Amino acid sequence: MSDQSGFSLLDCLNTGGVIVTALATMVLAYFTIILSRETKRLAEITSMPQVVMTLALNDWTLMHADVEVENVGTGTAFDITIEVTPPITEKGAGDVFKPFPLNKISILKPTQKMKCSIGEFHALLNTEFEVVISWQRDLKVSKRENLKYKIKGADYKNMMFIGPRTPEISSANSLKKLEETLKRAFDGLRKLQVDVYTQLDRDERERLIRDRIAKEKGKREV
Repeated sequence: MSDQSGFSLLDCLNTGGVIVTALATMVLAYFTIILSRETKRLAEITSMPQVVMTLALNDWTLMHADVEVENVGTGTAFDITIEVTPPITEKGAGDVFKPFPLNKISILKPTQKMKCSIGEFHALLNTEFEVVISWQRDLKVSKRENLKYKIKGADYKNMMFIGPRTPEISSANSLKKLEETLKRAFDGLRKLQVDVYTQLDRDERERLIRDRIAKEKGKREV
């Protein structure tokens, strides 16, 4: 009787251990799957391109407009296409209007920006543009991501700026002022040198005249 009880207890313990192990394996597998999904989603989030196109005032003059295309996301964008309605054009040679050159871009890295000038801004102020941008996150996958929005030229009316708009312009203005200052200084130095040389020549001439007069006077006395 005791042997049967001991055998039954051992069987129960073994069975319980198997069940606990199976449950632990299932829980571990569940959390492994969850971790794998979250890791994949985190990788996608940290490598997510986002391409936008905007209009901007030219850095050097408020009379002209630029088109800027920038990847504001966290991943590289490939095979970028941009469609704008109505089309944005730029004025080329012979007053021929042609599409702006940034409607197709092969690659943009995160934070990378491309820009081009499209002429005077006043022609765009009363226009509303519809922008459709598409790109690929991975060239091995045919799926494309799209973004659609509108840009109003009226948003840029009556804009004013004080002082240089970029560090490059500030540096260029500083160099120009330095060049003008040095030019004035050199011009003044040249004028000073001319005046000094002229005075020395005048003194030398007067000395020669006095010597000649003294010699002539000496000859007369003899």
